[in-house]
Order: sequence, then structure tokens, then C-alpha cells
Amino acid sequence: MDLKNRNVIIIGYNYSFGGKIAKFLQSQNGFSVYLTSDPIQSLELIKTNRPILVYIDPGFVGAEFTDLYRWMSSLWREIGFAFIFHLPSLISNRLEFDRLNMAGVDDVIVGEISLAEISSRIKRVLKNKRMENLLILANTRLVEENHTDELTGLLNVRGLRFEFSKILRSFYNGDIGGLALFMIDLDNFKSINDNCNHLVGSHVLRQVGRILNLSDYQVKARYGGDEFVVIVRCETIAVANQFAQSILNSIREVSFKYNDYEVRCTASVGAAFAGIGVCPKKADFIEAADCMLYESKDRGKNKASLVDLTALSRSNEAKATKFDTLC
Repeated sequence: MDLKNRNVIIIGYNYSFGGKIAKFLQSQNGFSVYLTSDPIQSLELIKTNRPILVYIDPGFVGAEFTDLYRWMSSLWREIGFAFIFHLPSLISNRLEFDRLNMAGVDDVIVGEISLAEISSRIKRVLKNKRMENLLILANTRLVEENHTDELTGLLNVRGLRFEFSKILRSFYNGDIGGLALFMIDLDNFKSINDNCNHLVGSHVLRQVGRILNLSDYQVKARYGGDEFVVIVRCETIAVANQFAQSILNSIREVSFKYNDYEVRCTASVGAAFAGIGVCPKKADFIEAADCMLYESKDRGKNKASLVDLTALSRSNEAKATKFDTLC
């Protein structure tokens, strides 16, 4: 929710009552108030103006109330506006009252109250909403800091676990046709620190992070030291191999310059792919990709090795599909 926004939308049939509330809010609090009795128009007003507050007067009850509430719920969660319902009485609207309280709307007004009291309750709701949104913003920033590698700006291991879990859930649910995890290790990185200095090494890591960050990969993380992890949605191992080659090329084609130093480096990649019909665990992906990374190192570095977990799960034989990369 935009904390500087002053838009308020009042939905109701009683234009006289709604108009009085609108006039009072405009004069006392400087709000920009939109008044409508049309539920469909109200949804458009909300989408267009992204208000800080939506107030529904006592005219909407019963089935019409249920429809309006259902239509607005997703917008409420998306935009984060404060939500106030005004019910004509508690006796005839007990079901609506209980439902609204369980849903967590910001306030439910019952019966007749003065304009001054309505204004007071709106002020209180907006104050609480502002505090809530500031807290959400602070927590979001804290999560980002806890999940971000300071040097590269990529995810750290904690962030990788979190994002990997999310994308795995989508994969298990069938929303993704295939998934590949790539482990990337910079070849002979220690020699850069030894022959130049650690500032040059840090610069190389930072620039590799920048290269990965500019890509379309779904998850990008620094796994530790000079190792990185990338997770990509792809439907075949052939496509996964194309991503692996792209990773190798994007690193070896760059000349890393820092002060009077200019260095080049290559990387080795190990990847694990899984297609439809299998549900590897997080550890299965990482262990398989790590095994393939050692395979690439043993084959002379600057190469990619891939394993198809789909094929392995359907066979008792440990068969891997491997692709060589020319130096």
C-alpha cells in the first residue's frame, strides 16, 4: 500500500449518507473520495486508483454482500488497502459479521453512528494499517538482507534454500514441465588471489554475480567461495545443456579488469535435470549436480556435465547424459 496515497472509495446505495461521509472526509482529512453504488464499477475504481481505504455502507447485505466480498478479496490482498464494512444491524447480519471478523477486515461497524465517529474509526484504521505496512516493509527488507550475498548481490545459501523450495513445489504440482540445477565452480580461482590479490578475486566474483544476475535464470545464488548455483525451468535435458553452454560462454568470454590487473577465467559446470513424472528431493538435485561438477573437473575443466534424474529414476543403472564443451 502506498503510504502517501489519499484515495478513498465508498461503495453503497445511500448516496445521501455516502455523500455526507465523502464531504466530511474531504474537508477534515483531505482525502480524494470516489462514490459508487455499482459493484462492478467499484472494482474498476479500485484497480485504477489503488485506494488506501474502501468503505462499504449498510446497503450491501445478503447475497449481494457475499458476491461483492468475494470479488474484492483478491484486490484487497493484492493492493493492501484498509477495508471497513458497515452492517445495518448485528441481529440480521450475524453470518456476515462473523465472516468478516474471521477474514481479518480492518473494522466492522454495526448500526447507526455519527459522521464524527466514522471519521474517528477511519483514522484509527488507517493509522493501524500504516503501522502494519511499515512493519511488513521492514520485515521484507530484513528477509532480503538475510537472503542476499553481500559481495555479489545474488541469493546466499539461506535464500537459495527458500527459493528452491518454492520452485520445487511448483514442479511437484505440475506447473513446471522440467527443472535443472547447475553448480558452477570457477576454474583455478585460487591462482587469481595468489598471483594478483584478494581484491581482484573479489572483483571477479562480483562480476560473475553480475553476469548471472542479468540472465533470465529463475534462481541465482552464490553457494560459497567461488561456487554458484543456478536453477532454470526447462523441459528437456537438451535445453538444459544449452543453458550450461551459455553459462560457460558468458564467463570465459569476459576479461575482468581491476586497477592494473586484467584476468580471464573459465568455469566448470555440473547439472542435474528432472522432467515430468519424477519428484527428486532438494538434496537429490544438489548431490547429482555436485557429482557432475567433479566429472567436469576430471575431464579437464571448462566443461559441462549433465545427468538426467528422470532417466535414472526409471532405471537401476546409473546412466548419465554428458555433453562436452570445446575449450
